Amino acid sequence: MLAKLVNEAKLAFQLRTEGPVLINSGTDNKIDPTLTDMSFVRCIHNGARTVYLPGSSLKGVFRSRYEQLMRAFESPVCKLFSKESCSEALKNKKSFDGTQRYKASCAACRLFGNLSLGSRIAFADAYPDLSSPAPVLGRRHGVGINRITGAAAPGALFEMEVLESGVFDVEVRLTNFALYQLRLILWIVQDIDDGLVTFGMGGTRGNGQMRLKDSTEVQLRYRLFDDSDVNRLRGYDAKDVGGSEIQSFPRNLFGRESQLKGLEEILRALGLDDRETLRTAMRRESWENVLACQRKRNA
Repeated sequence: MLAKLVNEAKLAFQLRTEGPVLINSGTDNKIDPTLTDMSFVRCIHNGARTVYLPGSSLKGVFRSRYEQLMRAFESPVCKLFSKESCSEALKNKKSFDGTQRYKASCAACRLFGNLSLGSRIAFADAYPDLSSPAPVLGRRHGVGINRITGAAAPGALFEMEVLESGVFDVEVRLTNFALYQLRLILWIVQDIDDGLVTFGMGGTRGNGQMRLKDSTEVQLRYRLFDDSDVNRLRGYDAKDVGGSEIQSFPRNLFGRESQLKGLEEILRALGLDDRETLRTAMRRESWENVLACQRKRNA
């Protein structure tokens, strides 16, 4: 017998560069003088060496913006890499169960996780789109500035390898999400397309601008494991704890699913169009139901 399952969603879209982007590999170059001081991160994908956008970098960008949005809604978030973080606060709370850890975590950690609470959102590495022109790399020069004199600092000249153009496939998965959390993630996608969010190093010097390749091609696929209307999205309330237990493996294990296409269409389906409605959805989220669904899913 299968345990009750929960709703899941996959958000897919393509990002294209709007200028130089540098996600530094972190590898020091002290031997080969022909190489740049800072090089774009690379990996092996489909048998070939290529540049890519690491999922960890994407998650960092989304979490940072998510925290800004939560503060705008006057919802407190922790200082992630400090003694005031949720991870530090929960470090000595080993007796806490999942519900207690969830309640003790800030609004951002409840979605993105911390050292004591698993994340409910996952970012895959974004690889170049094979149907688009191959990524183009270039070199840019920089120099350190003396903050007192305003002149170039001696020996501070450096060279960067930047991504000049390219299109990347991005995939984000959510599990046990509240409806407002999905709305805020889509809000961030909008902000990226509006040029309000940057990626990688050098954002203050004009680096890191990316846009949606085509907002009409943004796709949201979601799966419902109850008798809900598949043509509308729902968050977690008393009715969102799963349907009847499945007695045997059906042909379509994942039950009913649907897909929305186009950023505007997805936003209309969510129905959280104004700030007060969104704020109300945040207040009404039932943490107990979310944790109950997670426990059933892991059973």
